[in-house]
Amino acid sequence: MTELNRIDDTRERTSVRLARELLLIGPDGTDLKLEYLKTLIDHGLPQARRALRVLVIGAGMAGLSAAHLLQDAGHDVRVIEANANRLGGRLKTFRHDPARGVSSPFADPTQYAEAGGMRIPDTHPLTLALADKLGLRRRPFYNVDVDPLGSGPAVVPPVVYRSFTGEVWRNGPDLPDPVHPVPALMSWIDVNGHRVRRAEYAVDPTAVNASFGLGPHARQTAGDLFDIALAPAHEYHSTRSTTGWVELPAAGRVEGWARLIDDFDHLSMSQFLTRHGGLDAAAVDAIGTLENITSRMPLSFIHSYLTRAMINPGARYWEIEGGSWRLPYALAGASGVKIELDRQVVSIEHYDPARPHAPYAHVSAAGPQVWLRATTEDASEVHEFTGDVAIVTVPFAALRHVQIEPLLSYPKRRAIIELHYDSATKVLLEFNRRWWEFTEEDWKRELEAVRPGLNDHYQATSPWPADAIVGGGSVTDSPTGSCTTRRIRCQAALVEWSWPATPGPTTPADGTRCRTRTATSRPCWVSASYMASASAPSSPAAALRRAGPATRTPPVRRPSSRRASSPSIIPPSRQPRAPCTSPASTPRSSTPGSRARSSRVSAPRWK
Repeated sequence: MTELNRIDDTRERTSVRLARELLLIGPDGTDLKLEYLKTLIDHGLPQARRALRVLVIGAGMAGLSAAHLLQDAGHDVRVIEANANRLGGRLKTFRHDPARGVSSPFADPTQYAEAGGMRIPDTHPLTLALADKLGLRRRPFYNVDVDPLGSGPAVVPPVVYRSFTGEVWRNGPDLPDPVHPVPALMSWIDVNGHRVRRAEYAVDPTAVNASFGLGPHARQTAGDLFDIALAPAHEYHSTRSTTGWVELPAAGRVEGWARLIDDFDHLSMSQFLTRHGGLDAAAVDAIGTLENITSRMPLSFIHSYLTRAMINPGARYWEIEGGSWRLPYALAGASGVKIELDRQVVSIEHYDPARPHAPYAHVSAAGPQVWLRATTEDASEVHEFTGDVAIVTVPFAALRHVQIEPLLSYPKRRAIIELHYDSATKVLLEFNRRWWEFTEEDWKRELEAVRPGLNDHYQATSPWPADAIVGGGSVTDSPTGSCTTRRIRCQAALVEWSWPATPGPTTPADGTRCRTRTATSRPCWVSASYMASASAPSSPAAALRRAGPATRTPPVRRPSSRRASSPSIIPPSRQPRAPCTSPASTPRSSTPGSRARSSRVSAPRWK
C-alpha cells in the first residue's frame, strides 16, 4: 500500500467513525440514542460488582447525569464543582430564589430569564424525557412571535422516539398533540434603510434583497436561497420527496455523512455556498444577515450544517416552567450525590497502566489511581481528592488551564487547545407591556391614550428611515451592526458586554479612528432597537462590504477570548434627563494611537 493510499484509508475510517458518532449509530448498527434512553430513563446501569470511588469534575448536565447513573449503580460518587453558589454549568437562570440566596435583578420578582440554555427541541428526547421523569413541568417555547388565538388546550404530550430500527420508545400514553398557534411574523426586519414585517418579507422580499445587491435571486427569501444552496449536501444522506427531505436507511446515512465529511470538512460555510451552492457574495451577505449566521460563515461548514440538517424546520420546542435551572437541581436532588462547591480543579494526576514507571507522586497501581488538587475561588484554600477513576466534564476552555500528569495524548491535547468557542452575549430588557407584539392599530390606540394627537405628532416628527445607520444597518439578530431608530425612555436594562481584552486601534472605512465616551448612570434616552447576537464576526469584511455612502461605520470590535464581564444594571430613576452617547452621536478622533473602547454605563455591578 502506498503512502497516499494509506492516508486516504485513514481519512476514510475517520470520516466513517465521525459519521457514526454524529448520528449515534453503533458499529453494529445499534441505535445508541434508543439505548441511552433506556439507560437514563428506564433501568439505569447494571449494579456494580465492586463499588468504585468516582470523582466527577463539573456539575453541569453531563457531570450530574453521569453521577446520577453511577450513584444508582452502587458506586461512591463525589462531584467537584468550581462555582461557589450554583449548579448547572451552561444552564443558569436569573430569578428570585431567596431560599438559595439568589435575589431577583428585575423590578417584578415573578419574572425570570435564561442566561444560558433556554429551549429543548423535540429532537432531544433524552433531555425532555429526563425532565418528565424528574417531575418538571414543561410548556411550548416559540422561536418566533405567534398568534395565541386558537392555541387549544395546554396538553403536554409524552416523549416519543421512533428508532430507525422500527422500535418506538415512549414515556407515557398517547395524548392528542397540542394545537400550536401559527406564527404571526409581526417582528420587524430593519435593514439597509428598509423596514418591513417578517410576514411582508415572506410575501415579497424584492426590495430588501435588492438592498444587498441580489440580482436573479431577488424574488426568493434568504431562507429559501439558503435551503436551495444546501441541497447538494442534503443529497449525500437523504432523498427529496414531495414533503421535503427523507433520510436514507441507517447504513446509507452513515456512508452519506462519511462522504459529506470527507468532501466538505475543509470548507467554511461561506466557501460552500459560493463554490457548491451557486451563490455570489451578495447572496451570502443577505443570508448571513437575515438568517442570523453571519458569525458562522467563516466557521466549518459541517459545524453549521449539522443544526440545519438535523433539526427539522418544523421541530417543536419546549421550555421548563420556572426556568432551566430546575433541571440540574432536580437531578442533583434525585441522585443524592455528594457535591463539593467552590472547588476549582487545577491539577490532575492519574495512573496510566501503559506508563507504569512514570514519576508518579500521588497515585499508583495499587491505588489511589486518580488524584486532584482544587482551590477555592479566592485561592485561600487548597483541597485534595483521591479516587479510583475520574470523569472530566468541564468545557475545554477551562480544561486548558488544568495541569494533567502524565500528559494526555497529542491528538487529545491539540483538540483541547484548538477547539473553537463562539463568544455569546445576551441582552435582557424588562418592560411592563408586551409592546413588541403591538400592531400599528395597537400603537395608535396606546399613543392616543397617552395624549390625543400623539400618534400623528410622533409619525410626523420621527419618519423612517432612521436618522443614522451604523455598521451593516441591521436590527435583525445579525451581529454585523445595529440601526439607531426612534428613541425610548429606558426603565431597566440588564446588559452583558464582551469586548477584547486588549483592543487595538481600528480604522473605519473613511480612515478615521474612533473612540467613545462613557455614558452617565442617570436616566437617558436610548435607541429603541436592540440586537442579540450569538457571536461576533471574525472578519469585518462582510459587514463593511455593502456599506452605502450614508453609512457611518463604527470601530470593529473583535471577539474576545476571555469570558464576558458581569452584567450591569441600568436602574429606573426620576432624575432629570441627562445626555448619553449612542453610536450615531459618538465623537470621532484622529488622535494617533487612540483605541476603540466600549461605551459602558456607570452602575452597580451585578453579583
